[in-house]
Amino acid sequence: LIEDTEDEDFGEINSDGAIIVGSEGKGELTIQSSAQVTAHNLYIADSTTGDGTVLVDSSAALTVADTIEVGYENTADMTVQGSATVNTHSLIVGVESTADGTLTVTTSGTLNTGIEQPGVTYSDPAKFVIGEFGTGAMNVTNGGVVNSGAAGIGLETGSTGTVTVGGAGAAASWNVAGDLDIGKAGTGTLTLASDGTVDVDGATELGADGGTGSLAFSGGVLNTGTLGADVSDLSGTGTINTSGLAGLLNQVTFNAGNTYSETLTSGGPTSVAVNVTADGDGDYFVVVDAANA
Repeated sequence: LIEDTEDEDFGEINSDGAIIVGSEGKGELTIQSSAQVTAHNLYIADSTTGDGTVLVDSSAALTVADTIEVGYENTADMTVQGSATVNTHSLIVGVESTADGTLTVTTSGTLNTGIEQPGVTYSDPAKFVIGEFGTGAMNVTNGGVVNSGAAGIGLETGSTGTVTVGGAGAAASWNVAGDLDIGKAGTGTLTLASDGTVDVDGATELGADGGTGSLAFSGGVLNTGTLGADVSDLSGTGTINTSGLAGLLNQVTFNAGNTYSETLTSGGPTSVAVNVTADGDGDYFVVVDAANA
C-alpha cells in the first residue's frame, strides 16, 4: 500500500528498474491518496505461477517510462479509478498465450499511453494491445478516459481481445491517435455501450489479417477516419461517423441524393439497418440499428 498523508512524506517512490507484482505467487500493489510512483517497467503476473493485482486510486499517479504488461503469462488485473492517472509508453494486456489480463479505467480515471519520458531512449515504437497472444480485456466506464496511439484488439493468431467503452454512469471515452485493428489475426470485439465514445484518427479495420473482428453497439458512438468492415461484423444500436467505408461499400448503393437506407441481414438472428448520408465534404454518417429478425 502506497499513499500520501498529511503527517508522513511516504507518498513518492521512484524506481529505475522494474516493479513486478505477482512473480511466482500472488502479489498486490495499491497506490492511492495522491501518492506518486515511477518505474521503468511494470510487470503483473510475469510467470505461469504468478497472480497480480494493481490498483491506482484516489488521485494517485503512476508513471512507467517504458512498458506495462497486465498478465504476461498468467492472471492479472489493473484498475485506474478515482481521478487517478497512469502514464506509460506501451501497455499490453494478455501478452503470452497463457495470460489472462483485465484493465479497468473508471470513475474519472485516466490512462495515457504513447508517452515518452525525457532522458529515455526507446528502441521500439509505442504499443497498445488488448490481447496480444493471450486473452485481454479492457473496460472503460463511468467517466474513464483512455488516450492511446495505434491500437490492437485480438492482435495475433490465437489471441482474444475484448473492449467495452461506456455503459455505466458518466460518459467514457477512448481516443486513438492512429489506426485501430480489431481481430487482426485473432478474435477481437469492441462494444460501445451507452455514453461510450471511441475516436479513431486513422482507420478502423476488422479482421485485416485473417482474424475475426466484431463491432457491437448498445447506444455508443464510433468516430473513425475510415472503416473496413462487413455487415456481418456489426450488431446492436449505435452510431458510426466516418469519412470512408470499405467492405460495406459493395453492399451500399447511394441514390441521387447521396443517401442510403436499407435493412441488411447479417446472417444470424440480427438484422442491421445502415443509413448513410454523404455531405458536401465527402463525409459519411452511418447509423447502425439492429433488431431481431
